[in-house]
Amino acid sequence: MANRQEELMEATFHLVAEEGLYGLTLKKVAAAVGVSETLVYKYFRNKEELLYSCFEMVHKDIGRLCAQIPAPEGSSIEYCLNYAHTLWLRYFDLLISEGERTLFYFIYRDSPYIKTIQEGDAVARTSYFKKFADTFISMRETLDLEHKMDADFFWAYVLDTTGIFARRFIRGELPDTPESRETVWKMIYAGLSWLA
Repeated sequence: MANRQEELMEATFHLVAEEGLYGLTLKKVAAAVGVSETLVYKYFRNKEELLYSCFEMVHKDIGRLCAQIPAPEGSSIEYCLNYAHTLWLRYFDLLISEGERTLFYFIYRDSPYIKTIQEGDAVARTSYFKKFADTFISMRETLDLEHKMDADFFWAYVLDTTGIFARRFIRGELPDTPESRETVWKMIYAGLSWLA
């Protein structure tokens, strides 16, 4: 990726994290980098393409992290929950370390833009969090969750709760300590244990 393109994307992460999606303009992005608005069009056709490129960058970082974690080797309830804890903690650590990128990611994910992507690209939709999907599908089978919770609610619980806490840590609303991270996991674990 060209250095200028990266600068434009970093400016987008910052502006969206600070001001939200709807106030973002290519003119603001250009001004933040110190270039003309015309130059932005050399790299991105429009605002939507810039936003999607930023979203994909963060999504691929998450995908790379998940791909590095070995597949689960056990199937007991205890093993599944411990494996999920390891996977979740790496994901949570990545979200917090990414700061403004994470804030951007969840702002974008919670916007109408993501629905357009999901409706238009089934491959993109089903590839999100593939390692999470593999792990939690295995866990759902082990814990017999198919009969206890709808899949959409299950995903919303794990992923959205994680995102909410990551954003609060990044913004300094909650202390970012190992104990705090463990507390968040215990809350998620308590919900999963309740289903068992």
